[in-house]
Amino acid sequence: MVLENDRPLTTGRGGELTAIITAGAIGAARRRSTCHSEHVITYSDDLTGTDPQQLHGFFQHWAGAPDPATHLRVLEGSSAVVLAQDEGNQQVVGFITAITDGVLCAYIPLLEVLPEYQNRGIGSELLRRMLRKVEHLYMVDLMCDPEMQPFYERVGMQPASGMMIRNWARQAGS
Repeated sequence: MVLENDRPLTTGRGGELTAIITAGAIGAARRRSTCHSEHVITYSDDLTGTDPQQLHGFFQHWAGAPDPATHLRVLEGSSAVVLAQDEGNQQVVGFITAITDGVLCAYIPLLEVLPEYQNRGIGSELLRRMLRKVEHLYMVDLMCDPEMQPFYERVGMQPASGMMIRNWARQAGS
């Protein structure tokens, strides 16, 4: 059985697991779910004990990918973060970050799940947890490729246009 805070989880559309928790428990909530019989995934917003060695395999399609130590610095510098961790091997298998002023606005710059853990509801759960953290704000923005828009629309986000600048020489964070 899959539990969070000793309460059963319900199955949402697409077979994804949704925790039955109260609003007061959201910040401290950790969720255990079984993706496959051999993988128990825990969700947490606490970086305590997170080591760069647990952050290998991310940013695979980036030309200049941040190394795991830089990735940890990114997580630590974010206003909010949620991690998905495989309890069996202690590997971080997914993460989401947000930057916010805490009053009106938040921006979600990064959401990634390791390829071998994709299509198991982990990204959806990370996004739902982050949106709960910033639901008190007026606006929550993110940029994504057009093919990813249906993923974000499932949680109520709407397509919008935007502008950006990229300093490709700094992509690795160094």
